[in-house]
Amino acid sequence: MWKLSDALSVLRDAVADVERRARELDPDAQRLAKWSRTVAAHVLERVSLRGGQPAYTAETGSEDTSFGEIGVDVDAALAALGSVERTGINQTSGRHFAFIPGGGLFPAALGDLLADAANPYAGIRFAAPAAAALEHSLLGGWPISSATRRPSAGI
Repeated sequence: MWKLSDALSVLRDAVADVERRARELDPDAQRLAKWSRTVAAHVLERVSLRGGQPAYTAETGSEDTSFGEIGVDVDAALAALGSVERTGINQTSGRHFAFIPGGGLFPAALGDLLADAANPYAGIRFAAPAAAALEHSLLGGWPISSATRRPSAGI
């Protein structure tokens, strides 16, 4: 026969374990610096190589990009990302001639990095007025009307 106190103890242990794993997503400055150096080295290596590679590379069948529900360290994640980067369309190749939204251009990636790190939510003007205004200004000369109004900028 189980006791309520035993069930509560198991539940407390499970919650403590989830809290411990969740704290790994909020690392200290030293770990952030290490991750940043590792990821930056990977990105710079890949970007410098991709321009001269073919516009398309077929799958080899040996790509393993599955992690399951448990997180992995940065090196394992980058190894899996390497499989992703080696196959399929190489949007950064000069040999690739097509329109694909979200191309792999390095300057755009730096912009995404800055936006993701700052994490402004431009979806509602109230949440980040400056970010919403910046998004609106980047639309250039687009007229503001009911047909072209950008709901994401909250304008």
